Amino acid sequence: MARDEELGAVMAAAARDAVDDARERHAIALDFSEDSIKDVERVLAIIHQDYVGRGLVARVLRKGPTDSDLQFAAMMYGSYIGEVLCGSIDGAWEMVEGSLGVSNAKGTTFPVDKAFKRMANGSEDNIELFFATSLTHLK
Repeated sequence: MARDEELGAVMAAAARDAVDDARERHAIALDFSEDSIKDVERVLAIIHQDYVGRGLVARVLRKGPTDSDLQFAAMMYGSYIGEVLCGSIDGAWEMVEGSLGVSNAKGTTFPVDKAFKRMANGSEDNIELFFATSLTHLK
């Protein structure tokens, strides 16, 4: 599989932003280990509660995270999840039909999309389960 070095660099930078955001906003230290995915789940659960807990009117009035805020957070935290996956499965970032995916010879998974779904939908889109399933299918 050809590696897109430029895309990989962008995603690595976004993952470092997630590390900074988790530390500054949530006092959570992310270290790029597989075990740290549970901490990403905690952060995304907090963002989900802020998103749904305040309702549509509050989001429109900018008193809670907007869809745009979720997209930005999904890019950061999805990149983090993807970087951990890349290291665990010898994967690389690719654009697949307009979505950012982590791929290897066994398949592709979409951590940025999943991070967005976790924040928007809640625990039904659990990140720890997604990560474990991705590892099983791609190792």
